[in-house]
Amino acid sequence: MTERGELNRTTWCWEISQGEGRISLQPVLLPDHCQGLDAISNCLPSGSYSTFRTYRFTYVLLLGDHLRRLESSAKLSGKDISLDDNALRQGLRLAIAEIARLEGRPIELRMRLTLDLEEQPGRVIISAEALRTPGEAVYVAGVRVVTSRVHRHLPAAKLTAFIQTANEERQSLPADAFEAIMIDEEGRLKEGLSSNFFAVWEGSLWTAGEGVLPGVTRSLVLESARRLGIETRLEAVKLEQVAEIQEAFITSSSRGVVPVVKIDDALVGEGKPGKTTRLISAEFQRLIDEKLEPI
Repeated sequence: MTERGELNRTTWCWEISQGEGRISLQPVLLPDHCQGLDAISNCLPSGSYSTFRTYRFTYVLLLGDHLRRLESSAKLSGKDISLDDNALRQGLRLAIAEIARLEGRPIELRMRLTLDLEEQPGRVIISAEALRTPGEAVYVAGVRVVTSRVHRHLPAAKLTAFIQTANEERQSLPADAFEAIMIDEEGRLKEGLSSNFFAVWEGSLWTAGEGVLPGVTRSLVLESARRLGIETRLEAVKLEQVAEIQEAFITSSSRGVVPVVKIDDALVGEGKPGKTTRLISAEFQRLIDEKLEPI
């Protein structure tokens, strides 16, 4: 067993502790094989979670929205828990500072807050790893995705129980598949294993309006479309309509807007990132610059 918060320089994990008006971090003891955020989540008690990245080391996007999603996911699971936002922000600042000390310099991070719903309901755990983002080629050339029949038990809840299911599905994906898009019984493309899915069809932006996780990044993409005057349809396209759509992309907090140029074996549009995707990506970046906030 290793005290992940002190000795491991790949991933870190702490429990937020509050006592006598003071916030502190307690290293979480984990098996040595728990490397990476998903592996850590699988070693922790079941709970709700939210993942986000840092910008300029100590800035984040819409942290309050992430905290509310922790609460709403818990409520959907039958646990009505209210979080102390100030305590969590202070805990995150301590974690970022401690990682900078351990690394000898500040680094950009991919961070995850897990709200324990099993062993000690209400306990919050911070885990973090060095941020890794896709290379430029992914955004220039686009990616291939494949469809999957996997689905979430509670689509609107972000729960750690789904992480293992998603990881097992990823193990079966073709080598050239960047992501798997989950489809329902009617063949509608709903969302990725760890992303939201959008299509551009008949001049409008299409994305499932129900039965999907209400992603924080997704909300910024929808706001970007509104700013650009692009009509949005909160409807999922069907697999049989893929040959007709002009563009597609997926979104997540760490990857941003990733163009999709192939779904299964069908080319999307001309098989290259399209104009609307580029416009939304640029507007999304402007929104990031506007909405960044210090932790």
